[in-house]
Amino acid sequence: MKIYLLIILVGLLTILLMYLYFKKRENQLIDNLQNMIELAEKDNYSFVKFDESKLSVLENSMKHYLIGNRIKLNSILKQKESYETLISDISHQSITPISNIILYSELLQENHKLEEIDAIKNQVEKLHFLIESLISLSRLETGIITINPKKENIKFLLQKLENQFKPKILEKGINFELENKSIYAKFDFKWTEEAIGNIVENAIKYTDYGGKITISIEEYQFFARIDIKDTGIGIKEKELNKIFKRFFRSNDVNGTEGVGLGLYLTRKIINMEGGYLKVESKKSVGTNFSVFLPI
Repeated sequence: MKIYLLIILVGLLTILLMYLYFKKRENQLIDNLQNMIELAEKDNYSFVKFDESKLSVLENSMKHYLIGNRIKLNSILKQKESYETLISDISHQSITPISNIILYSELLQENHKLEEIDAIKNQVEKLHFLIESLISLSRLETGIITINPKKENIKFLLQKLENQFKPKILEKGINFELENKSIYAKFDFKWTEEAIGNIVENAIKYTDYGGKITISIEEYQFFARIDIKDTGIGIKEKELNKIFKRFFRSNDVNGTEGVGLGLYLTRKIINMEGGYLKVESKKSVGTNFSVFLPI
């Protein structure tokens, strides 16, 4: 009887010791993995050497995973730096000479030279706008420049846009109405100015002389809504789902200056701010763009 009790006691003790051993190994594994992650966050990969146990195989796999991720991250960062350098080079090498050509064209115009100078100037300005748009788009898509939304008054943004486009509005004799209401939303002022500016510029461009543009704002529970409504040429229903595509231009506006990047860039910016766009249009009646910004 005593022998059986002794055997049972030894068995229980053995099980307890094995449990404590594996529990210790488990805790050690967790501590090692935690330590590896903390060291990896500090770019330190001098991990401890492992034995041939299954737990060490797991630790070793984690080590290779962390080092592999770091290599991939370094590669991405290097690509980002190269993109930034490339964009900077494009900006510097192309925009400066184009600006000079525009200046020379204006000087030739003043001296009453050939009428073809007007065509040269228009084409260069179009190229200038295309390059600036591509640079802005590339900076956003590669993360070189980030969107930083913060609480801003939409009223000030729209007033700035009104002042910016006032010469064009007066030139075309457009009846421009802007709702003077203070509503706050979360957006990046500079980038949203560019985004909504693209819509306003299109409204002016495609609205006939003496037409009307109305900008109104409304506040909802989660979003602020900006409506830009015009009495312009309108958009065909079958093209409404295409206008936000890169380089898309309707056949109806091929004779009007543009490169087909403005609305693509606009949606990109608004989406990055956590907002969205809606558009309603009727051919020969007008268009209404609705911009929704989080509040």
